[in-house]
Amino acid sequence: MRPNFLYTALNALAPLSALAAPAQQPLSDTCGNLLDVSTNSPHCQAQYVQATRFNTSSIEETMEILKYAQAAGADVWSATPDHVDIHFASSQLPSQLSSFPQTSFSVEIPPPTPSPLRPPSPHRTPWDLEHLDSGFHSSYHRFEDIVEFIDELARTFPRLVELVRVGQTAEGREILGIKIEEPGNRKIRPRVVIQGAQHARDWIAISAALYFAHSLVVLPSEKGSHTTLLEDLAFTIIPVPNPDGYAYTWDHDRLWYKNRLYEPNAQCTGIDMNRNWGFQWEESGDPCHHWYGGARPFEAPEVDALAAYIERTPNIKMFIDLRSYGQMLMYPFSYSCDALPAHAEDLIEAALGAAKANKAVHGMTVATGSACELLYPAPGNVIDWAYAEAGIPFSYSVSLRDTGTYGFLLPATYIRPVGEENSALLHSLSRWFAKVKFSPLHAGSF
Repeated sequence: MRPNFLYTALNALAPLSALAAPAQQPLSDTCGNLLDVSTNSPHCQAQYVQATRFNTSSIEETMEILKYAQAAGADVWSATPDHVDIHFASSQLPSQLSSFPQTSFSVEIPPPTPSPLRPPSPHRTPWDLEHLDSGFHSSYHRFEDIVEFIDELARTFPRLVELVRVGQTAEGREILGIKIEEPGNRKIRPRVVIQGAQHARDWIAISAALYFAHSLVVLPSEKGSHTTLLEDLAFTIIPVPNPDGYAYTWDHDRLWYKNRLYEPNAQCTGIDMNRNWGFQWEESGDPCHHWYGGARPFEAPEVDALAAYIERTPNIKMFIDLRSYGQMLMYPFSYSCDALPAHAEDLIEAALGAAKANKAVHGMTVATGSACELLYPAPGNVIDWAYAEAGIPFSYSVSLRDTGTYGFLLPATYIRPVGEENSALLHSLSRWFAKVKFSPLHAGSF
């Protein structure tokens, strides 16, 4: 197994002032608001999304690249044992690249073709929620439209769908979810909890969560269909666990990562929600860093509210965290590559079947493995907490498309195909889980 020293080494790095740049300078200051078609030009888009892939052959090389990225104040999009994707403002690219190790082989990730994002319209075309081919799944949506969608879904399918209020954000927005289950008290069904993008810029994760929720209530009752799942399982889907950060990506900075918690004494705004969960949490020092995990566990009000909801909801047996990008299906643990879950064999078997189901839809492969092995050691992760502290025996993180062509800026034309393949993956996991017999997992044991 890989040595568990990457995270510790990164936290121990001293800032290199000669290379330092503001870690959270809004990229939209350079290119304007991406919702404004006048600034959504190819030139501006290229400035905004210029990224470079550094191919690495060892965890040591990955660590070295991340060290330089941190010193340069660059935005790390993805880091694995075989590559690191880093966003640079194109105006700074030559000088910043020159400071990186010259032995590294770097490949420019071409900027995607700009696709104007539509602002909210008071006269939108009505969504036909009776069918899965609704126009809703053809574009990304602001938070207000998503709230309207899930509210309308509950009104359209009142027998199956109930609105859930999970808690409030740092800026006072409501974190909303939907419970989907067959009515009646014949039995207490095991519950599956699925959440969308903790990281604000992972738009496709929100769209995929909404697509799956919609599919559960509209697909016909056939053998093996989603409707059959509702005979055995109950679902709670929380599509936008970070409403403040998501809203900020529409109005200010498309690549914003964290929540929007503001502390008067802090130099920068926001906490990386996926490093703020209270299992194997570690203080990460610099509040301006993308990966800042807060001054204490559950400091982010969103994380605190989500954890409280999970703890007070009975019979949760599966938890799934959707994110982008990378096409990976990961199980615990994230904090260490040496720790092994008690249900490792079941987790691996279910993941392999789900990856196969995903590929059968559009041919997209999904890597499977522990979060630490597929990425790098990182503390305070939600799936580690869900498994080891909340006692949820099947806990997964799903990184959706793609593998780097578009990164976080996946065009809206991919929403439906990603929704279809992710629904097949989630269906496979849920179906496998509904059939498997496993020993109970006690919170705090692994």
